[in-house]
Amino acid sequence: MAVTSKNYLFTSNGINFSLKLSSDYDGIKDAVGLKDMPNPQPDSLADESLPKLLRSGNAIKVSIGLENKKRRKIFMAANKSFHALVGKTFAGSTIKSASIATHVTYL
Repeated sequence: MAVTSKNYLFTSNGINFSLKLSSDYDGIKDAVGLKDMPNPQPDSLADESLPKLLRSGNAIKVSIGLENKKRRKIFMAANKSFHALVGKTFAGSTIKSASIATHVTYL
């Protein structure tokens, strides 16, 4: 199956964002906070890049382990539980584990 990109609607703190992501996210879109882009598109769409969403704290990076022993980094809404990803299908494989890296600085 060829991987294609798709427009998704991502809502965080009442702000709608338009994100163009891999269609692999279809199997986990509810768990990560994505929706299919409605037609017609909402009037108030912020066009932010994924790195800006990560820096602003609206999204987090999650490392997932797939059943075929591969690991992938994906993004999800910061207010969603990454534990809900386990058992879902991503890129044709079942997600076996999910973790986030925490960076703590002690002064």
